Amino acid sequence: MAESSRSFAILIAIQACMLEVLMLIVLMELSDSVACYGAMLCLVLLCFTGDALLFLAVKRSAEARAEEVRIEFLQESLQSCLQDESDLVGRASRIAQLRHDVRNHVQVLRAMIDQGDIEAARTYAQRLAAQAAGGSASETAVSDEG
Repeated sequence: MAESSRSFAILIAIQACMLEVLMLIVLMELSDSVACYGAMLCLVLLCFTGDALLFLAVKRSAEARAEEVRIEFLQESLQSCLQDESDLVGRASRIAQLRHDVRNHVQVLRAMIDQGDIEAARTYAQRLAAQAAGGSASETAVSDEG
C-alpha cells in the first residue's frame, strides 16, 4: 500500500506541474479573461477529483488482493487441518481394529486353556509374540487360526 501511495503522490505532482504549465500558457495568451480562470479552475478540480477516484480504486484493489491472499492462506490451513483429521481418524480406526484383534486372541487363548489344551495355548501365544516382534508377515496365519 505504501508503494501505491508513493506512486499516487508522484502522479499528483506531475499533474500539478502539467496544469501549472498549461495555466501559464493560457494566461499568457488570455491574461485578462475571467472565463479562462474559471475554465482552469474547473480543469484543476476535475484532475484532482480523478486522482481521488483513482486513489480509491487502487486502495480497494490492494485491499481485495490482500483479502484474496488471506483466503488462500485460510484454505490451505483448512486443507491441512482436514488432512490431519483424516490421518487421526485412520489411526483411531487402526487402534480400534488392533484392540478388537487382541480381544479375539485373548478369547482364543482362554478357550484353549479352558479346554485343557495348554500346549496349543502356549504355541498360539508364541506365535502371537513372534507376530508382535516381527510384524505383519505372520499376522494372517495367526489370525486365520484364531
